[in-house]
Amino acid sequence: MRYLYSAIALSLLAGTAARADVRVFDNEADFLATAPIVATITFDALQDFQVKGTVEVNGIGFATRGIWQMPGFCSLDRPLGANNIARRHIMFNTDNGERGVTHAVGFRITTFAISPPADYGIVVTTADGAITQVPVDDVTNPNPAYRGFLSTSPIESVAIQAVGGTQFNFCFDDVSRAVIIPATEAGGEREVNDPRAYE
Repeated sequence: MRYLYSAIALSLLAGTAARADVRVFDNEADFLATAPIVATITFDALQDFQVKGTVEVNGIGFATRGIWQMPGFCSLDRPLGANNIARRHIMFNTDNGERGVTHAVGFRITTFAISPPADYGIVVTTADGAITQVPVDDVTNPNPAYRGFLSTSPIESVAIQAVGGTQFNFCFDDVSRAVIIPATEAGGEREVNDPRAYE
């Protein structure tokens, strides 16, 4: 299973040898106490919907090759889910609709899986072109799992997908972010995993 993370990165992006300074958190309280968070999306106030491709909420674009569902089926709460197991992308947009970047983003990953463990791979892409691979092993313990990312180079995108022999669908909840700035201010806008490709 561990060897799949390299394959995930190569299939998502054109890899680079450089690595941004990306700090990874698995505790939400620690992340919120450290990162310069300005907004958290809980999805609770959103009306029910089914939208194909890309959904944007509070400057965050969620993209997948499927249909986003509100509420998602992953818990008794109101997480954001999709109708298939396809890879999910998190991107950022400024208030005027430009492609954006941010220095911090975090979220809960929920699943109805019980056994065997539900494993996921996350790839964080930063404005300097570096990629950081983050395994999330056994979301069932605890469920939901939390991952937060705080980076010295602004974060362009976060991609997550199920990995391993047995794969389970998953949902997002409690998505927090720092201020979103235009990608052009962070060294240029690159067309990497743009959510508009799924529309």
